[in-house]
Amino acid sequence: MKIFDLHSDILTEEKNEKKITKHLTKNKNIAITLALWTTKLSQNTIEEKLNQYKTLASTNSNIKLAIEDFCFAQNFDIQNIIELKPLYVGLTWNKDNALAGGCEGCGHLSDLGEDYIKALNQNKIVVDTAHLNEKSFMEVANAADEIICSHTAFSGVFDHKRNLKDYQIKMIIDRGGIIGFNLVSHFLSPNKKSDKFDVLRHIEYFIDKYGDDNLSLGTDYFGSPDIVKSLNSYKKLEGIEKELKKIGYSEETIAKIFYQNAERYFNGV
Repeated sequence: MKIFDLHSDILTEEKNEKKITKHLTKNKNIAITLALWTTKLSQNTIEEKLNQYKTLASTNSNIKLAIEDFCFAQNFDIQNIIELKPLYVGLTWNKDNALAGGCEGCGHLSDLGEDYIKALNQNKIVVDTAHLNEKSFMEVANAADEIICSHTAFSGVFDHKRNLKDYQIKMIIDRGGIIGFNLVSHFLSPNKKSDKFDVLRHIEYFIDKYGDDNLSLGTDYFGSPDIVKSLNSYKKLEGIEKELKKIGYSEETIAKIFYQNAERYFNGV
């Protein structure tokens, strides 16, 4: 099974470069988007991680960069970030910042945030709507040329502040964007620990309502201690593949959501 993961936090969370390299080597046939989650990093560490990414990318064409929380760019030359060609950039994390409002806040898209989106638009870099509150989501959607949601679940199955509501899903789809379903247990159900069947409920919900052309995978590996235990590695994702086949989904649909939709989208951008 080919896999394109829209969101892995290993670059941020793992301090040992050898362990990152080992993980990427073990999964060398998987297209992994390394999200630099800048909220919790110092400026010096961000620079170190960006340089680390350059080294890793020089020997592994299957990895790409993404930025989670672009607020740090106030202290950088934004062009240096753009030259790294991130697949996507998110303006904030869960909290409000100088750019936009997070899902735990009530802020909105600022003038600075709008200026950054203009720069991303000019360079054909996608804007990620994950972590935005609803007000900022609408403002970002109106300002950005291309939008996705890299890692989320769906409020129609379980209402969580990080999950997309139906109107948001439809807006992203109407713009041709993709949405990555993630594997964080507390996004998936009210159960203390969710399982693969909770993940399946979100996948089925999406496909039943919106078809199979815009759903992708955004695991959030290394970004949460609450990843569904039975799905906490790429190898274990075969468990979802098997269950989808049992339900009756075609090989074509499974290939779309695990790889092809993301590949098609970013090739198009």
